[in-house]
Amino acid sequence: MEQGTLGELYLTRSVTKHIRKHNKAVIVGNGVGKDYSLVKAESGYMVQSEAVAESPYIAWVKAINNICVSGGDIAGVRLCYMLPIDTDEAMLKEFAGEFNSMADKQGIQIVGGNTRISSAYSRPSFLVEALGNVTAEAVLPLKAKADYHIVMVGYTAILGTNLIVDDKCKDLQERFAGSYIEECSFSENEYSIGDMVAGVKVCAKETEVVYMHDVSYGGVYGALWQLGEALKLGVKVEHRSIPIRQETVEICNYFDINPYMLEGTGAVLVVARDGEGLVNKLNQAGYVASSIGRLTQNKDRIVVLNTEGEKRFLAPIKGDEIYKVIAAY
Repeated sequence: MEQGTLGELYLTRSVTKHIRKHNKAVIVGNGVGKDYSLVKAESGYMVQSEAVAESPYIAWVKAINNICVSGGDIAGVRLCYMLPIDTDEAMLKEFAGEFNSMADKQGIQIVGGNTRISSAYSRPSFLVEALGNVTAEAVLPLKAKADYHIVMVGYTAILGTNLIVDDKCKDLQERFAGSYIEECSFSENEYSIGDMVAGVKVCAKETEVVYMHDVSYGGVYGALWQLGEALKLGVKVEHRSIPIRQETVEICNYFDINPYMLEGTGAVLVVARDGEGLVNKLNQAGYVASSIGRLTQNKDRIVVLNTEGEKRFLAPIKGDEIYKVIAAY
């Protein structure tokens, strides 16, 4: 199996296929392209998501992002530390301090968790479970029709670019000037999609937003496949319309990897009936947004690569380009 998040083929065949539904209150459950679980409560809905990473910050951001695309609000988080036996108390305090700093900055309550030390772990890993609530009015229908627009907000591969720059800075100095490498290191604030989703929610009803999905492991190509799978429709996207920074292109060219299959945390895909209207409103509010394609009745997931009409057919995620450059993140 490939390193990283379990591939879709194994996931559907060996894990989710065997999960049975016992509770009718579960509105959104397991499935490809579904970033959160939604459970009907007496008043509105409860929403839950989780993320695992070897960095407290990355695990935190990914879990929070998944709550954001549900349209909900964070109520609290639970933390699970999975630590090797050579972890000392100073390291533990450093990890806890990082989590507490993020919680204080965002006003999010840490409501509990678990800390486990075992020889089974070769390096520290962290699981963040985010809990929240969604009003009935804010719940997205997760249903769309052919010709609905696919809008991308934010740039692709921001997290992947940063991870590579941090880990391979010395290698990059052989090709790029130090000042340019500094420009390639984006702010960690750009990993979070909370502000972008808030901008989408302002005009969600007017533009008929029906689905949101954060770009993450597998990059924007992986996210587009998952989007089509979740909505049971095809996808046709114009490659040149996908927002990407030139610095990301340069870094990926240097390491001979595909930036559109690189860890993309920091961007979100939105499906709306009036995608052009949504893009105009987001651009006016200062957000990077582009209508990159449409849904199709044909189940093919296609990226049109150039003006000559050359196409790439998307496939389920089988890994992330990040592991061709760095060992873990």
